[in-house]
Amino acid sequence: MPARLALAASLTVPAVQLATALGVDDLFATLDGLGLAPRESGGFHGPALALGSAAVTLLDLATAYRALARQGRWAPARLRPDAPWAEPRAALDPAAAHSVTAILADAT
Repeated sequence: MPARLALAASLTVPAVQLATALGVDDLFATLDGLGLAPRESGGFHGPALALGSAAVTLLDLATAYRALARQGRWAPARLRPDAPWAEPRAALDPAAAHSVTAILADAT
């Protein structure tokens, strides 16, 4: 099944299959790199981690989505205008971030 269809339709089986193929520890590391720092390890969640089984804050989730929009570059959110800027760091491959963003933006 094409990734575009699976992600756009929120299909769970392909997500779990991908998490299993990649390994939940690698998936956990990617989520952690996006600022989504689940309290429990990837092994605790297992493949269900791909379905959102880890509790994260709304701010962390919004910041992770912002990294998608910034071509895979993550930086912590600034909650006050006078807060210092943090240097963005690469969290995802820019091409992967672009692909996921295009899929999520697809109206079909």
